[in-house]
Amino acid sequence: MPGQEMRQTRLRLYNAWSVLRHIRLKLYIASTRLRQIKLRLCNAWKRLRQTGLRLCNDYTRLRQTIQCLDKAETD
Repeated sequence: MPGQEMRQTRLRLYNAWSVLRHIRLKLYIASTRLRQIKLRLCNAWKRLRQTGLRLCNDYTRLRQTIQCLDKAETD
């Protein structure tokens, strides 16, 4: 009987270890995906900021052009 209990205990420990290894692998995969998502979001944010700056510069140039045209009309 004690030999059989020892084998069952060893089997339970092996199964628990296998489950833990599987969980660790899943966590590693999830963390890798999260890093990729973070990188994509960071890149998207940079592109959005650049677009916003370009739009702001375009608006400023447009406003200056309109002011010049208004000034030319009044002169």
